Amino acid sequence: MAPHRSLSSLCVLFLILLSSTSTLSFAATPTSDSICILPSPPPKHLDESNHHRALALLNSFQLTAGYFFGGEDIHFAKDDDGNASYVTRSFTFFPHSVDSTADHTLVHVAATLTLSGGRDRSVLTRHGRRRRHRFVGDHSVSFYLDGYYSSASDELCMKGRGTYRLSDDVVGSTQRLDGVVLKLRMPSRSRLSDPFVTGRLKGASFETISLVAYAEGAYLYADTVSCPPLQTPPSSTARGAFQALGSNFSCAHLKEHLATAYKLQYAPGTSSPVMGIHQARRRMHVGQVQCSEYGEVRAYAAFTNDTDKWGYLKPHRPFMAGDEVVVAEGRWDYDRSALCLTACRAVYSGSEMSVAVKECGIGMSFWFPGAWTIRERSVVAGRIWNSTQAAGGGSGEISVTSIDANNHRSNFSDVKYEYTVVEEARKHYLNDPVLSDPKNSKVKGSFVAPNYTGHDFAFSFYDTSEDRMGNGDAHPVTIGSAMVYGDQLAADDSFSRHAMVDLNHEELVNVSYDIRHLVPPEGWVRPKNQSSYSVSLEEHRITAEGVFDPKTGVMCMIGCQEHTKSSTTDCQILITVHFASTEDKAQQGRGKGAISSLRDKATDPLFFDKIEIVLYGMYSEQVSESVSRMDLESVLLVVSTTLPCVFTVLQIFHAKRRPEAAAATSVTMLVVLALGYVAPLVVSSEALFLSRRSQYVATPFRSFVPYELSQAMMRAPTLIALLLQLRLIQLALSARKKTTGAADVSKAEASSSAAAVAEKRSLWLCVPLYVIGGAITVVVHVVNARRAAREAGSVTVRLGPEPATLWEDLVSSAGLALDAFLLPQVAMNALSTGAGVTALSPWFYAGGTVVRAMPHIYDVIRAHGYVPSMRPSYVYASPRYDRFGVAWDIVVPCGAALLAVLVFLQQRVRLVAAPLFPSRRRLGEYEMVSNL
Repeated sequence: MAPHRSLSSLCVLFLILLSSTSTLSFAATPTSDSICILPSPPPKHLDESNHHRALALLNSFQLTAGYFFGGEDIHFAKDDDGNASYVTRSFTFFPHSVDSTADHTLVHVAATLTLSGGRDRSVLTRHGRRRRHRFVGDHSVSFYLDGYYSSASDELCMKGRGTYRLSDDVVGSTQRLDGVVLKLRMPSRSRLSDPFVTGRLKGASFETISLVAYAEGAYLYADTVSCPPLQTPPSSTARGAFQALGSNFSCAHLKEHLATAYKLQYAPGTSSPVMGIHQARRRMHVGQVQCSEYGEVRAYAAFTNDTDKWGYLKPHRPFMAGDEVVVAEGRWDYDRSALCLTACRAVYSGSEMSVAVKECGIGMSFWFPGAWTIRERSVVAGRIWNSTQAAGGGSGEISVTSIDANNHRSNFSDVKYEYTVVEEARKHYLNDPVLSDPKNSKVKGSFVAPNYTGHDFAFSFYDTSEDRMGNGDAHPVTIGSAMVYGDQLAADDSFSRHAMVDLNHEELVNVSYDIRHLVPPEGWVRPKNQSSYSVSLEEHRITAEGVFDPKTGVMCMIGCQEHTKSSTTDCQILITVHFASTEDKAQQGRGKGAISSLRDKATDPLFFDKIEIVLYGMYSEQVSESVSRMDLESVLLVVSTTLPCVFTVLQIFHAKRRPEAAAATSVTMLVVLALGYVAPLVVSSEALFLSRRSQYVATPFRSFVPYELSQAMMRAPTLIALLLQLRLIQLALSARKKTTGAADVSKAEASSSAAAVAEKRSLWLCVPLYVIGGAITVVVHVVNARRAAREAGSVTVRLGPEPATLWEDLVSSAGLALDAFLLPQVAMNALSTGAGVTALSPWFYAGGTVVRAMPHIYDVIRAHGYVPSMRPSYVYASPRYDRFGVAWDIVVPCGAALLAVLVFLQQRVRLVAAPLFPSRRRLGEYEMVSNL
């Protein structure tokens, strides 16, 4: 038996050794779908005692803005999809832990890789073709990876798994991706000749995805970089580092200004490409700006012919088809107040998944202009030239100016503005009697209030033309000698110290504006007989300057607009604006204006028809008044929802002291009041499921109701009032069934029967009134909805808030039933012999009447002192819960007061009920008589 046992033991040992050998060989040899090899056996991890070195290792592997190609088989929209371009593809790489190992060339890394982009929402049609939706949504896939980085080969190899949501609408619908392998080439110390991170991502269920990112770790700068004198601006025209970037060279400020889109302007006579940059490239996008505390700067720039007006709103994707990319490094020159860079062309190879850097003979310089005009208002300007040739400017040079000047948080107080066409605007204003004569001005009142700010001169507008559907906004750049553009604190200080002096002492004040106008594409025709359609609006940027008359509130300006298709600038645009006065209570909105062309309609192709515009928004003074009004309404709302609780408690005490009062109380009235408390709770519960974005969206045509404020204040006291009201109903019902003793059984039953009969008869009187009121509300709503549908075919823009829904109209009509909550009690008292019973406490019916009448009285007061805007905000006395208007504000309080007086007379004057209302015998009932 021993030899057999030894033989079996040897066989088992041999199988174990064979299994271990095969396992080791599998780990050391890549599988068919692997793209890199992990070390086997893995090296031992070492404890890192130096926390600073550990943090430096973590930061060296971090990537915050990369780009990827592919991924369509995991539901990413195609890169060439026009709609997907608005959802920029990107990836991030965040390491969780970075540990040193026994092998000094290997570092263990655990990280999360996240791919983000547009979701492919294509579906299969009945013919088997894929149809794409017009808009794509956001989509992201996260990968949890573990692996090693080799400093010898500068390669990171990781394996793991990934997950993503199959649908945004279904919670918990998660797809798992197994067998994921990542290979990244990450230079341990990047330089101008090797500045990119490239790699591949492969999974068992999806094809290879290419990755490329600008390295964010350690960087080796060149020794010296300088700009030729002719390629930098004079010191008098450039802002210094102290004003533009802060006193200590703020890298954050430089990134904020430099990373944007630029317009390219080639020097006259340029026929050949400038170091491979063809004249067809109309735009330059600078991205991923990195810098050090010593003024060293590096970045990459992509040259493209994409003149999309929205391009500066999204980060540019590097290495797009047809784009030319350069990488640059340099330093900030404090003496010349300019950034000097040396750039090289970078070529991406999709087949090899690598980036080659070559042709490093490109010079670049950037500075912050210290003077603006109507034609030049760029925050950043610069030049590009061939540094291998003699630096003489002229041919072969490219001027760049930043397109996105919407740096509202920046401080431009040191920028000087030079008015160049203001005299032409002044002539147009003075030669037009309708504009310059105060007697012809239809808008009266004060236009420059003592508490004005520069923001009062900013306005939004929309076109009144039926075929344009345009809208836009305008921001003042300068008012007089004051720069009011950029940082709010600096702009307000400049306005108060300089602009207010000019506005109060000069007849005509020089102004300049930056206008953004969104219009449909040229040649677009509005569909006929369609109430709903969609159109992509194009953005037109207009720079303007002119004069403003504080006496008439009229502004007349000359504007310049660049036409990207023809590469021309049209400075023959006249813009007139009539501002509304803060004292004109009948004027709704900010005023009106027009944008017209000064060119000849018959011969000039740049001529366009006159555009009438309407201004909307609120002045600072009106905003302050509105905030104060809302504070007052908040207090009134709390009081109006708390007092019913007090009055209901007093009625409960009254019913307990007088049992006959509870039996004589109308249950119909109590039910109506209870339903009135339920309605706000239902509406507030519905509001909880609404998106905050839809509640606070800033559009001029959507009503703004502060749900969170009003509903939070109403919910608790309303719920308490509802519970107290249910207690009253319980007392009234139990009082009609309660008997007090054998001798009083017949009397109690008679009283209970009389109350029940009177209740039924009041129901027959009140319910039809409620039903008729609801039916009228439905009919009126349907008629208004059909009229609005017919008008939708001819009216482009709706003035004021959106029309109410059927539910909102029914809730408002139900408010009338609450205003007349005493009607069932009056009817019950009139139809009952117990009209003289004190069923209701004076606090209950008189206090309830005051609570229901106060919103209408307040609405009358509010109408005289408050001009509703296009987004009216009502916390108290809102049309959402009742009917308001001149007629309703008179009828409702008078009607409620009349019902309260009738209840008082019915309960206090017994003789009033007999002659006015028939007794039960007159209504056909019989009285029991004795036979004795």
